Amino acid sequence: MNLRSIVDEFSNPEIKVISFDIFDTLVCRPLGRPSDLFELLDRDFSRHNESEVSFRVIRTEAEAVLRRKIISGAISREDITLDEIYDVIVDNFGISPELAMALKDKENELEISLCKPRASGKYLYEMAKQTSAKVVLTSDMYLTEDVIIKILDNVGIKD
Repeated sequence: MNLRSIVDEFSNPEIKVISFDIFDTLVCRPLGRPSDLFELLDRDFSRHNESEVSFRVIRTEAEAVLRRKIISGAISREDITLDEIYDVIVDNFGISPELAMALKDKENELEISLCKPRASGKYLYEMAKQTSAKVVLTSDMYLTEDVIIKILDNVGIKD
């Protein structure tokens, strides 16, 4: 299905809601994998910590710990938050709360600065706004609403 045929579907009066996933549909990052962002944090981490383990490994494992808790039922929600990930980094990897907070802030800054608009997604979004359907943006990302709004603002999705 091409973009024109998708836009044509938007005019169907039976369609009441048009939903867009934010990440990888409306915005994208110039990274091979989302976890590549953690490598960008390694420099800040190694400047303040003598660990032989890279921050990428620590950050990836902290998230995995929480996801295993969801699978096992120890966490009774569908997803985790960035704050929880960094709490695990402090509790399980001996990283100081101050360094963890600085790294979390830097991760948020990188997400905001690296995300760029996906041209096809933004085009479809703009076309959807011209219909009578309600347009909804969704995300299963662990970033806070404030960070996601900043990302959307940066890519020109302000409403």
